[in-house]
Amino acid sequence: VFAIEAKNEGGRAGLLLKGVIRDQGGGERPIDSGSGWKVTSTTPTGDWRAVDFDDSKWSAAATLGKHADTPWK
Repeated sequence: VFAIEAKNEGGRAGLLLKGVIRDQGGGERPIDSGSGWKVTSTTPTGDWRAVDFDDSKWSAAATLGKHADTPWK
């Protein structure tokens, strides 16, 4: 589970996460933010960082383009 809390205090904003998880056996798993992530504009109640948190009412994140094409540059 990846949980990120962010706040936009005005202007254009976005979130990009690109990384790799490496296990002890040397295996790698890429991790990228995108439309498979979920978002909410309201303050969640309960432990929103928990694995069993119910995010079924949250929306899918919007993908605005590839990193090089981001609209806030």
